[in-house]
Amino acid sequence: GAETDPLIMTAAAYAYDGASWQLSTSDTCTSVAYSATPSGITVTTAPASPLTLDSGQGRLTLTPTADAGQAGGTVSVGFDFPAWLEPDPTGVATFGIARGNDRIINWQEISR
Repeated sequence: GAETDPLIMTAAAYAYDGASWQLSTSDTCTSVAYSATPSGITVTTAPASPLTLDSGQGRLTLTPTADAGQAGGTVSVGFDFPAWLEPDPTGVATFGIARGNDRIINWQEISR
């Protein structure tokens, strides 16, 4: 995303019903500790660790601080699950990816 806009990372709990994995919508109390490690950017996280699931889902919002600048950067988010669910999953949020101009349909550079 842009280096000035918040990014939302989602987490979800699934349960195996014997045939397939289904979203565990009855899960309203699981709390998962996480750690956010920024590189090249300063962010705030909400909610604070641990992330509590509601209806099997949770949302972690990463918001660049006012002094984050225009350079962008990445934030590695690691979740701390019990040992029997190893390895712990990790997600990466990248700030500073320009989307470009929506008014340009196709752009091609030709050099002669």
